[in-house]
Amino acid sequence: MNQGPGIRCQASEGKVQYNFFPVAVILIFILLMWGVLLFLIPSAYADVSTAKQPVPYLNEHARGWFWYELTPPKVKKKKAAKKKKEEVFVFPPRTMVEEKREIKAWKARAVMNPTEKNLVAYIRLQNWVMQQANIFSVNWKKVIWTHPELDFSQSHPVNSNAIFIKQDAEDLYDRQRIRKLGKDYGLFFIFKSSCPYCEKLAPMLKYFSRDYDMSIIPISYDGAVLSDFPNPRPDHGVTAQLGVRSLPALFLVNPKKRIVIPLAYELISETQLVHRIIIMTRRTSKHPAIRPGEFSTRSISYSHGGTR
Repeated sequence: MNQGPGIRCQASEGKVQYNFFPVAVILIFILLMWGVLLFLIPSAYADVSTAKQPVPYLNEHARGWFWYELTPPKVKKKKAAKKKKEEVFVFPPRTMVEEKREIKAWKARAVMNPTEKNLVAYIRLQNWVMQQANIFSVNWKKVIWTHPELDFSQSHPVNSNAIFIKQDAEDLYDRQRIRKLGKDYGLFFIFKSSCPYCEKLAPMLKYFSRDYDMSIIPISYDGAVLSDFPNPRPDHGVTAQLGVRSLPALFLVNPKKRIVIPLAYELISETQLVHRIIIMTRRTSKHPAIRPGEFSTRSISYSHGGTR
């Protein structure tokens, strides 16, 4: 007689016997499964936690340079190719950068692909640039006319009549300046009788001495004379002392301060001579402490006398 699943009972000689063997097997199986689960779950958590933490140094295997450990090669990730942005051309340009970029681009298009569309776009852009340049020029003139202190032609005229007037004023200033310098300065003219450039330079220096009232001391390198300077001083080592290497040679000299300034080692005109004297003796605003003698200072043995 059966009284439920897994439990069998038998009646023999008035006694009832129950068979619990199947139930016991099932219970044992369930307990074993629970035991396995209880063992696996903590170990799994332990593996996860230890994976996140670095392995202690003492627990690692032997490693290092002497063990020929090869580091895995780094895999470079390929960057996605950036899509080129299409250039957007704006007309009219808003900035100088846009203007240069668009002129260059449309010119290239018109030359390489001279379609009607490309040519029209390039010509329209070129005409706009010319128009802007004309507007700039007109406004520039208006500003110059209303602000004369900004006009460069005030000090450097371009009108022919104004140029002559300015030149006359400068010549007068230079003449007065050199005459004032003539009180303290004179010229050394070192020449050689066989030098054609010396013969050509001598008449100009004679007139220069007379017109600008500046003394000239002629020094003959070979002891000979020139028609314009019949009484020159002998060399006596002056050329070597001044380091003269070519003739004719001109020096601006201040005997009182014992200053010598080289002016020329060639044939020059009166205008060039005047200009060089003014420049070499001018005190600029940037260097107010510069004196002419600081260019070249050498001791001299001649007095401030000479041909007038």
